[in-house]
Amino acid sequence: MNIENIVKKLPEYITEDRMKHCIGVMKTAAELAEKYKADRRKAEIAGLLHDVARDLELAQMVSLCADRVKNLNDYVKQNKLLLHSYAGRVLAERDFGIRDKEILSAIEKHTTGSNNMSLLEKIIFVSDYIEPSRSFRGVKKARKLAYSDLNSAMLYIYRSILIHLLREVRYVCVETLEGYNSILMEVKKVE
Repeated sequence: MNIENIVKKLPEYITEDRMKHCIGVMKTAAELAEKYKADRRKAEIAGLLHDVARDLELAQMVSLCADRVKNLNDYVKQNKLLLHSYAGRVLAERDFGIRDKEILSAIEKHTTGSNNMSLLEKIIFVSDYIEPSRSFRGVKKARKLAYSDLNSAMLYIYRSILIHLLREVRYVCVETLEGYNSILMEVKKVE
């Protein structure tokens, strides 16, 4: 499915505000793909579809993932914020005809991250965090880092997420910890 068709169909799945966010992620991902020599079209598609399941009810997400996603722990199955990325991968493939494994993986990993992320996965993870409508504390620094050193931006974002989750005494996904450790090793190797 081409980008124009995705833009036409996506509002059937998400709210108007979420659509604006997805357009922002798509544009940011396209810019970062250009800067870091990634596939711009893949970045745009993954950026557009990353939140396709975000506005579903938890029961719908669980149902979508039931036979298609393996190894989800019980906490993730009870948490819309975490589960939507897995359900989004399913919808992108089933309803939008996306077959590209790299795009599907970028959609799946955009919330928690993971270890050894591909360039496209990093671009979508960062773009979701820094897209223009975001205005929380620290986002300006994350934006600046994203356009100068993607791995440093990743490390900064992971640190910000972990600090927030720990302050709020909330569950930290294993994938997020592994992602943090993985990107830390990449950044430290360069230093």
